[in-house]
Amino acid sequence: FSSRRAFLFLRAAGAKLVGTWLRVKPALRTEAAELLQRWRSSLPPGGRLLGVHARGTDKAAHPKFPLERFFAPIDGFLAAHPGSRILLATDDARYHAALQKRYPGAILSRGSGYATRNVVRDPALSRHAKGADAVMDALLLAHSDYLLKGTSALSEFSLWLSPRLAAAHLDLQIEGEAAASPAYTSRVPVWAGGEAVVPLPSPAVALAELDRLRAPSPPAGVSPPPSLPTGEAEAPHGHGGRRRGG
Repeated sequence: FSSRRAFLFLRAAGAKLVGTWLRVKPALRTEAAELLQRWRSSLPPGGRLLGVHARGTDKAAHPKFPLERFFAPIDGFLAAHPGSRILLATDDARYHAALQKRYPGAILSRGSGYATRNVVRDPALSRHAKGADAVMDALLLAHSDYLLKGTSALSEFSLWLSPRLAAAHLDLQIEGEAAASPAYTSRVPVWAGGEAVVPLPSPAVALAELDRLRAPSPPAGVSPPPSLPTGEAEAPHGHGGRRRGG
């Protein structure tokens, strides 16, 4: 967070590129829209979709951290928003089973993860299917109301797809001085033990996002691409900060 402006610039630039140029194949958009429509229709009044991305198996660029780190913020969100469900994306079958056991009846997911130690290098798994799964997971997470994540390119891509999640997500892998900095603590919601009051999208906004997803040939972005941060167009630097291992 020592170069937070640069980090915000990179995220906004990525979202602008995705929202302007990237297109998701119609079959994937249709499947995502049908799932999201069914899941949102199953929610009671006031119920929300909490996105959870639990990266397992071959996670290496940033080490895996204990799945238990998700429990307290998930518990807090479900208590603050009764009737909510967990939109889970994970590549690890063990993570999926553990969360199903802890939150019976609350898990919504397209798949149940892979029973392998390394989803990328396992020759028995179709590369095309893995790629489609990854795109679908990112697309579904982008339509969640709030996102809990670790440090992962897939969940970062979800933020590029849905710029509103830049203010409605929490990276649980950040630790040390970075986790104690105002830049991080100011983001922690009240229901997760912090002080931030994070507004969630209205049903009308969620419906508009689904309509955009169903459009004949829309950009990949959940919402129109953002403008780059004013006065922050200087060449970005490294964004620093240590992240939790585990």
